[in-house]
Amino acid sequence: MPKIEGLTEALETLLDLFNQEGLAPFYSVDSVEAQRVNVSTASKRLYYVDASYLEYDIAYLPNRFHQTFYSSIVNLKNRLEWLSEWVGYSDEIQKYEATLLGYSSEGIVK
Repeated sequence: MPKIEGLTEALETLLDLFNQEGLAPFYSVDSVEAQRVNVSTASKRLYYVDASYLEYDIAYLPNRFHQTFYSSIVNLKNRLEWLSEWVGYSDEIQKYEATLLGYSSEGIVK
């Protein structure tokens, strides 16, 4: 499990910037919310939670946490917008959402 070394006030500043950019619906801090990038300051963990509440760790370099957190949120926002444009996007497709977003390989036939 990836660890966040020394979460500081920089996270608060980053969250303020995210809110200004309209990214609030795509992340959550210290609560587990589906279809969002989640950060737990208690367990110092960065992860994605899909519609079925399955959790996927997001790997990052220790000195690149904030950059990875931001890019994960923007990537999630863009991909969810793309998925929502599909005709017939439904609960059935949501089963494979983590795969389509790149967090899992469960739905990929090998």
